[in-house]
This record gives sequence, C-alpha cells and structure tokens, in this order.
Amino acid sequence: MKVKYFLILIFMFHCGVSIVSAAQPSVSEVSMVARGSAVVIKNLATARQQAIDDTLNNALDRYIHEKMVSGHEYDELINGQMLDHQDRYILSYEIISDRLLGDLLQLELSVHFNKSLLQEDLTAILKPEKRAVQDIRLIIIQENINDQLLYEPLLTQPVLLQPEELAKQLNDEMAAYGFNLTLYQNIAGNLKELLIASIHPDNTSDKTSTVDMNQFQDLIPGDLTIFIGVKNFHEERIYTVHKQLLTIEDTLAFIDLKNRTSVILPAIISKSLTDDLPSGINVLSAKLVKKLKNRIMDYMLRKYAVFPEHEEEVAVTIRGFHCHQDYIYFKEALENLRTIKAVDLSALSNSRIELKVTTYSQIDLLLDWINRFTPSGHNYQLQAGLSNGTAGTILVKVEYAEAAN
Repeated sequence: MKVKYFLILIFMFHCGVSIVSAAQPSVSEVSMVARGSAVVIKNLATARQQAIDDTLNNALDRYIHEKMVSGHEYDELINGQMLDHQDRYILSYEIISDRLLGDLLQLELSVHFNKSLLQEDLTAILKPEKRAVQDIRLIIIQENINDQLLYEPLLTQPVLLQPEELAKQLNDEMAAYGFNLTLYQNIAGNLKELLIASIHPDNTSDKTSTVDMNQFQDLIPGDLTIFIGVKNFHEERIYTVHKQLLTIEDTLAFIDLKNRTSVILPAIISKSLTDDLPSGINVLSAKLVKKLKNRIMDYMLRKYAVFPEHEEEVAVTIRGFHCHQDYIYFKEALENLRTIKAVDLSALSNSRIELKVTTYSQIDLLLDWINRFTPSGHNYQLQAGLSNGTAGTILVKVEYAEAAN
C-alpha cells in the first residue's frame, strides 16, 4: 500500500511540473536567414565561432532594417544599443550550410529572435521618453581663428560659427518637438570659466559630468543649457599638393537644470582641404554647423522628445506660391524634419497645392513650425491655421514681400 501511495505522489508531482511548464507565456518569435564569414587564422573552431557571431549580427541587422525600420537615420543608436548586444534578442539558430574556401569559412544560418524585446528596445530609440524640458538656452564659446592662422589673417571672419544663425536654425527644427531655444549671450566671466571647466579633454564617449548645478542655476535661466565649445583651430600647409588642411574641434555639453544632470559628448574634429583659404574656411564652417545640428538634434530626440503612439496623417492645403522652386524649398524643409515620415503630393493646380503629411508629432506643433518657417534667400512667409470645416487639415497662405524699388 505504501508503494502505491508513493507512486501516486510521484505521478502527481510530474503532472504538476507539466502543468506549470505549459502555463508559461510563449515568446513572440521571428526568423531571418543570413550569411556570414570569418578567416581561419588560429584554428577552425575559433573561426567557426567568429563566423557564427558575424552571421548572427548580419541577421539581426537585416531583420531590423527590412522588417522594423526604414532608412538609416537611427543607425548609430541601433548599432550601439541593439546590434552590439545581439545575444539579448537571439533565441536560437540552425546552420543551413557551411563551406571552407581556402582560409575563408562561410556560413548560412536561420536565426530566431525575440520579437517582443526587439520592438521594446527599438521603440525606446524611435520614441524616447519625454522629460520636463522645454525652455532651452544655447551658449557658444569659440576662439578667434585669426589668432591661429599662419599665413593669411582674415579680419572679416574671425570666427567659424555665426551664433544667431545657428540658434535660429536649431530653434526652427526644435519647435516641431515643442521646444523653445534661445541664444544666451550674456556670458559673464565666472560663467564662462565654469562652462569651460565642465568640459574635459579626455572624453571619448558620452559622459555624465559632475557639474555643480547650484552654481549654474544661479547664472543661467531655463530648463536646459546646450553649451558649444569651438577651439583648437589648426592650419597646416601641405606642400606636395599645394593645399592647406584646416581643422577645428568642437565639444558639446548638455546641462539639464530641470533634472539636475549633465552630459558631455565626445569632441569631434571637422576638416577641410583647400587651395583657397577663404573658401576653405567657408567649407569648414558649413561642415561644423551641419555636424553640430545633427549631434544636438539626435541627442535631444534620444533624451527628451516624445512622439504619439501612432503616426498621424495631416492634410496641408497651400495657396499663393508664385513659382515651383519656392514650393520645392518649403517641401524639402518639411521632409527634412525628423518628425515627418512622409510628404506626398495629393493635388496640384495653379491656385493651390494639396499635401498629405504623415507625422509623428502633434498637429499643433506642425502648425507652429509652418508659421515659424522663414526661408533663407526667399521673399515670402507663411501663415497657417487649422481648417474650421475639416478636421486634421492645415490651411496655408503664402505672402510675398513687396519688391524694393
């Protein structure tokens, strides 16, 4: 009798384990076939593992870019936060084929991923968490490049950045995300020293700084301060090709007074090779501005911007463009906004243009950006408002300035 009870208990125990196992939630699984390779240097076993790692990385890269995200705008973040941590997403894999061509080992794998984790981490990149930051101050400190020119001082262009123009370009784009940026030029001596001291020359990656927030809050208004330091201009004459190599270094610091944190981005060097110093300076300046804008906007989107859960389609009806080039200039500026997924032409006539705009931002932020839009070198401005009769429609009127006599 005791034996029977013992056997029954064992049977119940195994059934219990089976029931618990069956109740576990299933993982959302997706698959991708990819190829990879490695060179046999030490031994075949080492090369095989290297080829497997290469193939797994290729499979993850392919799946993300073919199935989950279009374009390459977020590649730097995807590489650093997802591809460099591929083991987090891989459930299993099978080897479809392998072959050795001389010292080159080639593999083909079927790789299975955890789709839920992929979606979760990709959403964190594409739709970052919003923080309570809106009022932004931009501070620029740059050296006078005339002090560093070896051969031809340029008295008419002592600096590479034009602070007012850069602040305007940044604010025009940030307005689409609900931020307001202003240039802060009242830089007292103690504030300048504090800002320069907050940037360390040995930064090689994003680094949290130990800034005294109490000191900054007493000196700078606003929620967030973006500090640009431009220094170490260098001019080198290359006699073999009769050209000059111009370089400049920039460093970015984000001092978040609202959340009492600060981050310093790694220094970046911009270069220009030229046989004409004034034009080379202009090229270097353009490269510097482009890099700064991209780095600032990428950081702001990653850390502070918020997007709706779903994209939204907005109808934009425009009246009043005098020429096609003016319209193209506006359309390209709209498409370049990071909040815009697509801009499609719905209808075109002599009197009006109808666009279908797919956006990740709220319609009122898009409306605000259109009203702020001031095209450089063009003599028109836009007045936009919401349609009273049709929901989700923006009406835009183009007004041209009168030509000077």
